[in-house]
Amino acid sequence: MKKNEKVLMYLIKNHNEISHIRSLERELKVSAPSISEMIKEWEKEGLVIVKKVGNTVIPIFSFSEKANLTAKLLFIKEKEDASPYIRRWITQLNEIKNADLILLFGGVLNKEEKANDIDVVFVTSQKNLKELQKEIESMNKINLKIIHPIYQSKEDLINNIKKRDKIIINAIKGIVIKGEEEFLKILKK
Repeated sequence: MKKNEKVLMYLIKNHNEISHIRSLERELKVSAPSISEMIKEWEKEGLVIVKKVGNTVIPIFSFSEKANLTAKLLFIKEKEDASPYIRRWITQLNEIKNADLILLFGGVLNKEEKANDIDVVFVTSQKNLKELQKEIESMNKINLKIIHPIYQSKEDLINNIKKRDKIIINAIKGIVIKGEEEFLKILKK
């Protein structure tokens, strides 16, 4: 991903954290002047809202219609830019029918083939849970690596984000496989 895409994606996935230009510079290894220019442009475009606390500029993803469309494009690009090994998992997980939102995260994104298992958050309704579990069991029978599912309802996911549950916070920084629209609605809440 390009620097500006990387910074905007960070603001989307870390929406529940307060990030100022210096923290973004440290976290993303992008210069503060570059980030400042990006933020000015995104504010004009309606992608971010800028809050000022003293001299500190805090950019916040806006969740406007245009911002959401931009985010969806970034989610697609993130999947396309993934390594072939990760794209293999993206393709397989995308076949799942009984989940409204699927987030791939954990060791597979960093260690790839060396990861012990495949960590995935599945957001589904109680009505679809048993069928989703069957889908995962079926996949786990043929895969060399086991899919380690974390099942959540939409409400569970929202509550776990608010509680800053470490696993869920890590998961929302992963790759959105399916349910981009739902993901943005959940983050907005």
